Amino acid sequence: YALPVPCDPSSAMAGEGCRYSCDSAERTMEWMAAIADFLRPLIPLLDAHIANFFKDRLWETIDQQWMECLRREPVEDIIGIPYGLVREHWPASLQDFMKTLRPLVLSREPKLSHAVEILSAVVSTLASIVGADTIIDVGSGQGYLAQVLCFQYHHSVIALDSSSHHATVTSSRAERIKKHFTAKLRKSSNGSKNVRVPRTVTCQIFSSDTLTAVIESMSESSLCGNQCSGSSVVLAGLHACGDLSVNMLRLKNFCTLLKLLFCAISM
Repeated sequence: YALPVPCDPSSAMAGEGCRYSCDSAERTMEWMAAIADFLRPLIPLLDAHIANFFKDRLWETIDQQWMECLRREPVEDIIGIPYGLVREHWPASLQDFMKTLRPLVLSREPKLSHAVEILSAVVSTLASIVGADTIIDVGSGQGYLAQVLCFQYHHSVIALDSSSHHATVTSSRAERIKKHFTAKLRKSSNGSKNVRVPRTVTCQIFSSDTLTAVIESMSESSLCGNQCSGSSVVLAGLHACGDLSVNMLRLKNFCTLLKLLFCAISM
């Protein structure tokens, strides 16, 4: 991700395509300083409580040209703004704002890789300490955490998510990874070793009772093989958004199978 192009802060803040990196302490500090300079005029909005945003009519502090333009934009374009969408018919100052913002943003991939790498190691270690046979990745999304725990750390993993599309993506990627691992094992002395893949479950979790019922039904079914039956389970959540983290925390008091709870939110 780091680019060797030297950065002139003045050109960066003018939105001239400068890119930052963390390949040295000096360049990291340069990036941080540029972010601080960018955010400084926005401090009143950033520090405001949501109630004050309405009570003090803080939207009136936004450039009126921007407001008039964005009011006419389709919802799809508004949703695209956090992802860097810029339209040619927008006010020049708004386009400059977006172009200045782009190089300051750390791309999602390094952050996600870092979070998965750290969390998977911690969850694996703790699961081994408490002797848990199965890890349930709650709110698994596309299964990044589940796959690392399964393939790298060799745990029995269930990926639980409300989206059937996510389950399909998780399963498809897991099968591709399995082929890769199987091929590697054939070339080694562990050629007969069985490669497991994360099992996927699609379910809406509306309360801790729902989550408890799901876990207990897993323990009584063949979904866990015979490993969940009467044994302990670790719950992990990389992005336990919304009520998921609350329901996971409440579950500790009701589910006898739960040995350890590990939530990682706001990663």
